[in-house]
Amino acid sequence: MTMQRPQKMKRGELILSAIALAVIGVLWLWTASAGFDVDPRVFVVPFLGGALYVAGLSAFRRRRLLENLQRMPIRSVPRGLVEIQGTAELFQASAQAPFSGTECLWCSYKLWMFAGKNKQEVVSGEVGGPFYLSDATGSILVNPTGADFASRPVIKDIFPNQMSAEVKRTIGIAETGVLYSYEEQIVHAGDTIYVAGYATDRIEPAQMQGETGVSRTLIQKHPNTEFVITIGIEETALPSRIGMYASLTIGSFLILSSTTILFILPFFRPMAWPILISVFVALVLIAVVVSAIIVYNGLVFLRNGVSKAWGDIDVLLKQRYDEVPNLVETVKGYAAHEKDTMQSVTDARTSYLNAQDIHGKLQAETTLAGGLRHVFAIAEAYPELKANQNFLKLQERLSSIEHEIADRREQYNAVVQQYNTRLEVFPDVLFARPLHFVKAEFFRSNAPIEPVKLMMH
Repeated sequence: MTMQRPQKMKRGELILSAIALAVIGVLWLWTASAGFDVDPRVFVVPFLGGALYVAGLSAFRRRRLLENLQRMPIRSVPRGLVEIQGTAELFQASAQAPFSGTECLWCSYKLWMFAGKNKQEVVSGEVGGPFYLSDATGSILVNPTGADFASRPVIKDIFPNQMSAEVKRTIGIAETGVLYSYEEQIVHAGDTIYVAGYATDRIEPAQMQGETGVSRTLIQKHPNTEFVITIGIEETALPSRIGMYASLTIGSFLILSSTTILFILPFFRPMAWPILISVFVALVLIAVVVSAIIVYNGLVFLRNGVSKAWGDIDVLLKQRYDEVPNLVETVKGYAAHEKDTMQSVTDARTSYLNAQDIHGKLQAETTLAGGLRHVFAIAEAYPELKANQNFLKLQERLSSIEHEIADRREQYNAVVQQYNTRLEVFPDVLFARPLHFVKAEFFRSNAPIEPVKLMMH
């Protein structure tokens, strides 16, 4: 078990704190030099409002991000920002939570010591490691280090005589009458886990021998990307709407009202009401501009999500189309008179590869999908073809790709539905058309491409 001492304040945090204190001091000196007797503690109010506003804005951004992401089956997880849900399973070895002693897959912890009325952090760290997250379609590896856990941790008081000898020796605790408090965020085997994070390349295939049905991607902390894990369903990871809007509203009110009272009204006392009205109008304009920015960023995020979802499908379609020439040549050897069908499949493949936009590719895909269904139907009439090893490998490969296409088609259509709906609801509809946002096209499929039944030998 590895433990680490609490980290000191980072340099950036120290700089920001120093700047905030300097600004408060300068404003107090400025008002004092102007002849106004103002308590220095009053200047804390606009900074308190700023802190509330930033917290509310951060919660708003996270809620919007999680609501915009679409959950997908694990077997079809692409690289990039994804949302999945499944059951936690053991990857290598289980661990033990240091203070509660609970067996787990992973645990992060903190320990505080009470000294009078003060509470001081003594140690923090984590035990365990990556774990599998599984659903009905497969498994993927999740490394929880650095994740923001949205679920509530276990918090309890503890005395040193209740700690294990290893923990006391590692921390260096000698006092027996001092009260401590610990916090543990635990992932147990069998827990339902929701994850929103970045999926990236995991390990080399040689390191995955014996891991049947396991994705080659890994979800972990990625720079400048949200990484949220919660024990339970997605709703438990979403910030509260009431708390979010309360922070934004109260923060804005504290900033504007305190700034107006402290730095504007003292210089314009004979014109107090006009100044207040001007501030109110400025507040409305600022609200409109901020709303436009938020709506625009949200629509851009969804539009980029549509493009990414289509890109994930496009990769699979190109993989399938790479197999088409081999399929056509194989079938030709047994059904030479089906020349028209083979030519239509080849032409549809060419049309897809030459298409310049999603609309053209969707049209070509519809034609090719129908042609492939016809090819597999033809194969049913030729026992020798169904027994051909090359044909069997092609059919297995195409069937696997088709399942992934179906999963990503569902996810793509869900993103398109969300994006198109946002273009029609208030207040997004007020900004969508002037900002040149247009509806995206759905990926519709008549029926899945079913491979022929295998012949038994």
